[in-house]
Amino acid sequence: MSAVASEATIRIAYDGDALQSGTMDVRDLAPALLALSDLFDGANKVLNGPDRAIQLRIRHDVKRGSFDVGIQVVQTWASKIVSLFAGDAASSAANLIEILGFAIGAPLGLLKLIKWLRGRAVQRVELLNDNGARLIVEGDEIIISRPLAMVFNDLGVRRALAAVMSPLNRDGIDSFVAKTADGVVVEQVAKDERGVFSPPDAVDTTSKPINISEFKQAYTIVSVTFKDGNKWRVSDGQSTIAVTIEDADFLRRVNNHDVSFVKDDVIRCEVRQEQSMTPSGLKTEVFVKRVLEHQHTYRQMILPMSEAATVRPALPPVERAIGSGDEVLAFSAPQSNEETANAPSVAKEETAVAVTASRPLETNSEGPRHVQPTDISPSKPGPKKKGAKRKR
Repeated sequence: MSAVASEATIRIAYDGDALQSGTMDVRDLAPALLALSDLFDGANKVLNGPDRAIQLRIRHDVKRGSFDVGIQVVQTWASKIVSLFAGDAASSAANLIEILGFAIGAPLGLLKLIKWLRGRAVQRVELLNDNGARLIVEGDEIIISRPLAMVFNDLGVRRALAAVMSPLNRDGIDSFVAKTADGVVVEQVAKDERGVFSPPDAVDTTSKPINISEFKQAYTIVSVTFKDGNKWRVSDGQSTIAVTIEDADFLRRVNNHDVSFVKDDVIRCEVRQEQSMTPSGLKTEVFVKRVLEHQHTYRQMILPMSEAATVRPALPPVERAIGSGDEVLAFSAPQSNEETANAPSVAKEETAVAVTASRPLETNSEGPRHVQPTDISPSKPGPKKKGAKRKR
C-alpha cells in the first residue's frame, strides 16, 4: 500500500444564479471534478515522474449559496525519491497547489499566468540560470519558475484545466473560484474569461516512426468496407484490429465480384506493422501488403464422409463371351415389358448382338464411326468338339 507523502486542502466553487440553492447538475459537476483530478495528476507527473501519485478527495462540507466544496489533495509515493520541489517532502502537495495557482501568497501560479497571457501565443522561451524561465509574448515578457514553465508547456495539463472551466459554458453559472482551506479567495475566473483557458494546438503534430516490421499472419474477417480509404476489421484470434488493404489485385477482384465472403472467412497475408509516436501517444498501424490465400469458413462434419462415387449414366449390361476364334463383346438387346412377357422361355440361351473385337472401331475427327448393320451378326455358340470330356 502506498504511503502518504504529503497532503493539503483547497476549496473550489462555482457561483451563479443557478446554484443559489446549493445544488448543481451532476452532468456539469462530475466532468469538472474528474478534470480537476487530471489537472493535479498531470502536473504531478510532469514534476515528479511516475513514482508519486495524486489523489483528490471531496470533503463533505458543501456550503450553500454557491456550489462550494473542499478538496483534499493527497500525494503518495511507492519509494523515497528526490523531489523537484524545494523543501522537504512534507511540503510537496502544498508546492503543487502553489504552482497550479490554488494557494494564496504564491508569486505566480498557472491560473494567474493564463489570465495574464489573455490568449496570446508565447513566441520564445529563455531558460535562466536561477531555475527560472522568461516568456516572450508579442513585445511583452514575464519571468516564471521553471516548474511552472514545465506545467504550462504540458498539453495534457492545459486540456484538463480547460475542462475544469467547462461548467462556465452553462447558463446560470457565472464564475469559478479557487480558495484556500479557510475559504479565502485565491483566484477567480469569470464567464467571459473562460475562452483564454482553451488549450492550444500541439506544436508538433507529425508522427515519428519507431518500429517497422513485416511478417505473415492469418486473420478472420470481421467486417468488410467497399469505400476507398476505409479500413477492414479483422481478428487475429485474440483481438480485433483495423487494417489497411494495400493489395490492389485483391481489391480489384473484390470490386469485380470475383471474391465473395461469408462470416469468419480466413485470409492469410503478408503484413507490415508500423509503430510511431504521436502527440497523443504511441500509435500502431497494420497494412496488408498482399493476400496470399482466402479460405471460406471451415464447417465441422458429424459423419465420417468419404469422397462420393462418380455417378455415370445407365448403360446396357455388357457380357463377355468366348468363342472358338476371336473374342466378342455381347450387348444384350433391350426388350420392352410387353415383349418380355410374350417371349418364349428358352433355357440358358439368349439372343444377343455381337461385335467382333478383333476389328477395331474406326474413328475420325468427328468421333467414333457408327457400326453398320452389315458388321453385326447373330451370335451363335461354337461347334462342339468330338471326344471332348467335361471336366469335373
